[in-house]
This record gives sequence, C-alpha cells and structure tokens, in this order.
Amino acid sequence: MPNSIKINSHNIFGNKNFISNISLKYQSGFFANIKVSWYSPIKSRRILLAGNKKIVEFDDNESDKKIRIYNKGIEYNPSKKVNQWLYRTGSIEIPSIENRENLFNMINKFFKFIKKKNRSINTLNHGLRVMKVLSKIKYQL
Repeated sequence: MPNSIKINSHNIFGNKNFISNISLKYQSGFFANIKVSWYSPIKSRRILLAGNKKIVEFDDNESDKKIRIYNKGIEYNPSKKVNQWLYRTGSIEIPSIENRENLFNMINKFFKFIKKKNRSINTLNHGLRVMKVLSKIKYQL
C-alpha cells in the first residue's frame, strides 16, 4: 500500500474532474505518477518502469509491440569533479508475446478460479490492494 497519495485535480465542468494527476509513494522508494482525463482526445495506456540498467515500456494501445525493453540507464560517479553522470543508451528489445484481449484473459482467470482450478489467494489479495488504493484516491477527489 502507498504511504502517500497526492492528487491534483481540475474540475471546470461543474462537478466533473477534467484532468487529475495522482502521485503514489511507497515505503520502498517506489513511486508512481498517474494522469487521467476523460476529456482528452488522446487516450494513452502506457506504463514505464525505470531502473538503473533498463527501462520497460508497456503500451496497451499497440497491437503487436506492446512491450519494449530499452537498454538505457544512468550511473553516478561522485568521485569525478566533472561529468559525474554517465548516460548509457543501447538497443531496444521487443519481445514476442501472445496478443489476447484483456477482458478475455480476466474472464478466463475468473472461470478457472470459480471452477477451483486456480484458487490463488495472491490474486484475491492483489485485487483487494488495488481496490483499497482506488478507494483512497476516490475519497481524496
């Protein structure tokens, strides 16, 4: 669960939020920034996960290149007086993944769960954590 949730929202259409920026910070140092807008003509469904060696991009609007792995990173060398930051850029890897509709996948998982083929408590706990975060966000709006 995030230990900090900050929301910046604009509602210029009466009681509807035009655009919202949501920041989640976790105890581990992980953070997430979420931008949502019902009004925007650009529907973006991208997730970027950045580490010190690689960056992974997931773009749900892409049909055949949903995942890209960028061999890119930053290294810091405080012993240098000049050029303490080393930027590294390499290749881009696009793994081949099976393309299925998300709704199809969710319904399949649900059927397996109710037929007792896959009763993973982790699935339930994950869903519960997501709902708790969404509830906290909704409360702050």
